[in-house]
Amino acid sequence: MNVLKLKYIIFISFFLSSGAFAQNISVYGGSASSYGIGNASIANSDEMSAINNQAGILSVDKWGFQAGALNLFGLSSLNTISASGIYKHNANNAFSLSVKYVGDEDLNTQIIGLAYARRVRKNWNISLQANVLSFQAPNFGSRFVPTVEIGSIYEVNDKVHIGFHIFNPFGQSLTPQEDISSIIRSGITYQLSKKVKLLAEVEKDIVLPFRIKTGIIYEPVDNLFLRGGFNTQESQFSLGISYRFGKYGIHGVGVLHPTLGISSGGEISYKN
Repeated sequence: MNVLKLKYIIFISFFLSSGAFAQNISVYGGSASSYGIGNASIANSDEMSAINNQAGILSVDKWGFQAGALNLFGLSSLNTISASGIYKHNANNAFSLSVKYVGDEDLNTQIIGLAYARRVRKNWNISLQANVLSFQAPNFGSRFVPTVEIGSIYEVNDKVHIGFHIFNPFGQSLTPQEDISSIIRSGITYQLSKKVKLLAEVEKDIVLPFRIKTGIIYEPVDNLFLRGGFNTQESQFSLGISYRFGKYGIHGVGVLHPTLGISSGGEISYKN
């Protein structure tokens, strides 16, 4: 078996087991640091929202930026790289540009997205993102498909925020045999105290079972954040750590899969 064919089998096998492929092509998922909270990030608003839920990009004062990388199980064919930028035009309008890449030079999926978010009420933000998704594989060539994402974050009060997001709502397909995942996510964040935030989320791929994700963010001392998360479908545990230097942040994450082993990643961010 040649190396290219083996990489293809590994790539497909991972997405089959993780619920992200299974006759579906997807690069859908959070930023690298979001893995530290089990990817329960849909109702969380910060400078990583351009990757997680674009309705949250209004949380920055003017500008936001993130760049991160994640390696899954030590396999180069499962590398994930993301970068995004946010510009807040005024209190009610913001824009973001994001890029995400999964794979290597032989076998990869990429998505480029341009988003607009609007505050329609004092406590309610909505967003729309237009994407160009591409997929490249041996003996397949390259394909490019337009998709969209729709998001919303509702602030019930200062402590409770509810998020909703749908990826590929119109069911775009890469080929007649390969669908692009249509994924619905809904979640909640609860600010338990000044130092502790709890997060929970339900994710549903149209053709796959429900996935429940939970997370916690704890600030033991000023500007130092410890994260933990759990994902029910893969029984994955995750841990993360972040530190803020004024407007800048540095983030690290580790994920333990019971069968496939350890994944690790890092991210830098900026907001003002």
